Amino acid sequence: MFSTSKKEAKARDKELLISIIEYLECGNVYKESDSVQYLVSRYSDVAGKLIPFFDKYKIIGVKYQDYQDFRKVVELMKSKDHLRIEGLE
Repeated sequence: MFSTSKKEAKARDKELLISIIEYLECGNVYKESDSVQYLVSRYSDVAGKLIPFFDKYKIIGVKYQDYQDFRKVVELMKSKDHLRIEGLE
């Protein structure tokens, strides 16, 4: 299972997350106490749907740098460089 993309939100945002699932056709929503989580478990969905979506619709604010780091990890996995020490430097 590839569980890289997790988006926590307040329980009232569950409908928004469900809309994202329907639009991107990937992921699931899980309820945990007073929040919900959006989880995408397939690498192909992360690389083929999430990354293109957030490349097209840029994240604004401090979370943009987190996205850039996340995107870099996805690229390392695509090239399999994450399996080599040199790829992680």
